[in-house]
Amino acid sequence: MKPTDSIFPLPLNSFEQFMLEEDDPQYPMTFMLRFCLEGHVQADSLIAAVKDALVRHPLLNSTIAPHGGRLCWFYRPDLFAPIDLNKEHWLPESPWSKPLDLTKETGLRVWGEAGPDETTVTLLFHHACCDGIGASQFLEDIAVAYARRVLPESEWPEARPLEQTRLLTRLEVDGRRVAALEGSLLHRIRVITWHIVRYWGQRTEPLKAKIATTGLTAGRRTTDSGILSGVIEKQSFRKLREYAKDSGVMLNDILVRDLMQTLASYNDSSGGKLSRGRICILVPASLRGPGDDQLPATNVVSYVFLSRSRRELRSLQTTLKTLNDEMAFVHQVQGGWLFIEVLNALSRLPSLLRWPVRRSRATCMSTAVLSHLGNLLNSIGGRLGTVNGLVRVGNVAMKSVGCVPPLRRQTNAVFATYVLNGQLVVSMRTDPHTFDPAESQSLLQKFLDRLRQTAETRE
Repeated sequence: MKPTDSIFPLPLNSFEQFMLEEDDPQYPMTFMLRFCLEGHVQADSLIAAVKDALVRHPLLNSTIAPHGGRLCWFYRPDLFAPIDLNKEHWLPESPWSKPLDLTKETGLRVWGEAGPDETTVTLLFHHACCDGIGASQFLEDIAVAYARRVLPESEWPEARPLEQTRLLTRLEVDGRRVAALEGSLLHRIRVITWHIVRYWGQRTEPLKAKIATTGLTAGRRTTDSGILSGVIEKQSFRKLREYAKDSGVMLNDILVRDLMQTLASYNDSSGGKLSRGRICILVPASLRGPGDDQLPATNVVSYVFLSRSRRELRSLQTTLKTLNDEMAFVHQVQGGWLFIEVLNALSRLPSLLRWPVRRSRATCMSTAVLSHLGNLLNSIGGRLGTVNGLVRVGNVAMKSVGCVPPLRRQTNAVFATYVLNGQLVVSMRTDPHTFDPAESQSLLQKFLDRLRQTAETRE
């Protein structure tokens, strides 16, 4: 019996249903990870490596259909789309702009461009079957599988142990990040409800472009996926980490504060400032626990909304301290799990689950999204080794990695940060209906400059 035979059909959990409800033809609930390999890549071996990795992550090779009165995942590797590394073939199709229909195709689409000295590959994931952590683990498996195909057996790296049966309990409390709390569940729900009401009652400020896009400028974005990336160099990144440690806060608190400052300043100059408007950052919060190291790619996250008015943003140190306090509070009251519990209750009636989706489409859900993946991608280097400071992948090296969360309607910019080769990588994508490429690059540069200034001034 194949391992998948004991798992499928696999009922969708409430968060996966929520991801499906959030799907929008113009703003599909998909995200991208793009990596670049330096050196001469054996294309056939790379394509085979992706397929090897897929066997270890069955949700990426599955579709959704009704079964027994509810929606379920079905393992359908026969429906996985061919991998094309010839840009002339896939470019006219703009694969990054087309939604993934999980009723007809699997939750992963792969394309790339192979050259004599450099190969770039883009992975498009449906958020219902994978989150950023799962995507980074999948990338690690591709790198390991490729190395095992091109290196002699004596040099084969070991793949991370995985247990596919862990997908059966992928969003259950046992073994996950759940604190031991005082007070009843009703008390915690009451506290979180107050914060939810406060969030829905605020006026979240959308990010406004300085120059409105035209059909021409928007059309230019159809030639690529729109992922932009920059780095905070090792020396500046070390100073940021030292500043966080000395201030008694997390690096993520600094990233959120500086992004808030960047977005507020940007809207001030573009005319996007609203009366009583607040800058709001959606921060995905991982619910994984220690045992989830062996969990195949799936979605085990929740949402945290952090917002500040311009008056609150005036004091850099106060903003940093209050962001740290707020995130500590979220962990204390199990904010992420209470969000899941609310979805569990709403999912019993599909019409109720659609309410928050309709509400988010009618208003600005957040000014931007910031997903910090930490050191996760460094595990690839630990498993495969490095050469000249770059992760060794068989006969080539991993030159760069870019990853961005999904874009939602009226959330015009999404950011992801992670550590790779001792540097902080910042990736970004903007709404192509709102920002042109030049302005997107300018926005990313302003955020990078803001972080470098923080590293030097430590405030």
